[in-house]
Amino acid sequence: MHVRTKLAVAVLAVISIFAVSSFPANAQAIPAGRKRGGDLDAFFTYGRARTDFGPVRNNVYTVGGDYMFRYFGMFQPGVNIRYRASTGAVVNEPFFGAGLDVRLPVVFHLRPYAVADMGIGSVKQKPSGINDSGSSYILGGGFDVPVVNKFAARAEFDYQHIRISG
Repeated sequence: MHVRTKLAVAVLAVISIFAVSSFPANAQAIPAGRKRGGDLDAFFTYGRARTDFGPVRNNVYTVGGDYMFRYFGMFQPGVNIRYRASTGAVVNEPFFGAGLDVRLPVVFHLRPYAVADMGIGSVKQKPSGINDSGSSYILGGGFDVPVVNKFAARAEFDYQHIRISG
């Protein structure tokens, strides 16, 4: 009886391994030009921003990364995380947050996308010394232009709103 118990446990273990394991389905086709898995991308952008604190424009540096899931029909959803530093002579406006990306198919060698991020932003006015922070969001979009393999140039337009208490 002791041998039968060991044999039954071994058979159940083998059956459970086959039941839990996933095997590739050879009959599924992958559409041309699209991957089944996701993409992990890093990005860095530089830009100029107009603020609500006068005519002076700020330098804007953005660094972040995103994970894009597989394509769903005509779009590719993803999640991102970004840090954005807007610095100038009158005001600094840093932002840290995360959100959603949506990429569209390539059109004329351009890959358009849209972005919506939520996070924490702050306003640091230099002349008056006022420093306040609050919830913030960024809405924007743009397009990527492939330059070489695994590298693209990015053009982006963003609208940022910071909700501060004062």
